[in-house]
Amino acid sequence: MKILIIGTGALGCFYGGLLAKNKVDIIFTSRGDSYQAIKKEGIIIQSDIIGRHIIPVHIANKIPDDTPYSLVIIATKSYDVIPLLDQIPSQLYKQSYFMTLQNGVQSEDILITKIDPQRLLPVSCFVGLKKISNNTAHHSAGGRFQFGSYTNQNMEGFLEEIYTLFTQSGIDTHFSDNIMKIKWGKLVWNASYNPLSTITQLKLGNILESSHGVNLLRNAMIETANIARKLGYNISDEYIDKQIDLPKNLYSFKTSMLQDFQSGKSLEIEAILGDLIKKGIATGINTPTISIFYSLIQILVNHRDHPMEY
Repeated sequence: MKILIIGTGALGCFYGGLLAKNKVDIIFTSRGDSYQAIKKEGIIIQSDIIGRHIIPVHIANKIPDDTPYSLVIIATKSYDVIPLLDQIPSQLYKQSYFMTLQNGVQSEDILITKIDPQRLLPVSCFVGLKKISNNTAHHSAGGRFQFGSYTNQNMEGFLEEIYTLFTQSGIDTHFSDNIMKIKWGKLVWNASYNPLSTITQLKLGNILESSHGVNLLRNAMIETANIARKLGYNISDEYIDKQIDLPKNLYSFKTSMLQDFQSGKSLEIEAILGDLIKKGIATGINTPTISIFYSLIQILVNHRDHPMEY
């Protein structure tokens, strides 16, 4: 199996690095300083769980257009998916399977305009990762990699090959026969904790110790779940309760959106919040809490990027 992985952020470095460590036939694509660092030094996984690993890899600074790949893993941020479409050779759309590792459900909506939906493999990652240098991913917790078929195919044939290969590479791999429901379930979490932590600049425990914080989280979760239900994905009230009742070891967790905001990076506002607002309009579901989160984060980002003192 030949694999192409596009993007060398924390997810790409961690999961792609584990595959490369297992001598899988994989090539990475990246740009700029990350490309130079990985080409020179390889990928470094600094894990609190599995230790430190320096992994030599094959990397290119553009998507190769002369090689067939069985599997293309898109490991970029969600806002990079649309600009990426024109860079992918047309033959890959016709013959390769595509994995999407992005938050939200927008990437799948985009990709099914380009490929046969039966070759789309959405992924939901439950892992604590942070890119701490151009070629280093710090792994602090978890690692669950759950994938499935966009069209709810069974795990057989090529999908079983993927499961076996990833598992043999030390990845905590799970197959779902309803992966888009899993992704919607994760979006319930992302559309609440990510924006509220960014707006307040607080870790999860600081939000959960306040009844006002819990109410805002729950309202955003209910709005997201209501949209999911309208689209055929039954997110239960009990599931929402479980997302509020987090274990204490997660109270010190800083969300990825807050980390990106504090690092001056672009945020996945549209994929997580903007897309939900659009889907709410399309399905007739009101999203007052999510809409307020969206507006407040836009104000914060504008001030961060264009500070004015009065």
